[in-house]
Amino acid sequence: MSADQKPQFQAKRIMLAALAGGALAAVANTALFLLLSAVGVDFVIQADPSAPAAAIAVPNFVVASFLPALLAGGLLLLLGRFTTKARAVFIIIASVFALLSLGGPASVGGARAGTRVALAVMHLLSAVIITGALVRSPKAKVGTTPASVDS
Repeated sequence: MSADQKPQFQAKRIMLAALAGGALAAVANTALFLLLSAVGVDFVIQADPSAPAAAIAVPNFVVASFLPALLAGGLLLLLGRFTTKARAVFIIIASVFALLSLGGPASVGGARAGTRVALAVMHLLSAVIITGALVRSPKAKVGTTPASVDS
């Protein structure tokens, strides 16, 4: 297969999938936050060692869901330009980043064990939702460029 025949991802579809994945992850994490808050998880952390511990606000969960989704969409587009196995490579990279992201909840200051576990679950939930949304996004047909395929 020549370079111009590689399956190419359509940027519009990938970014829509990233936005959908980010939105679904934001909704899922917000719902989990509300549920866990209702059963006693306090979601109090000390983000800065020189500042007092404070509760995590709901908008933080939304931003923390959308930003990785957009970055992941960009990564998948980039991989699609260089390999015909972009989805497989993307899944491996996404899995590694998901595991590395658990370091944040594990090391955040001022958090109780329940908060750390809840945040770790939220990280994994986001990773699964975002990766799933992007991996299921459609590709252009082999031998075409993204611009020549109907959206």
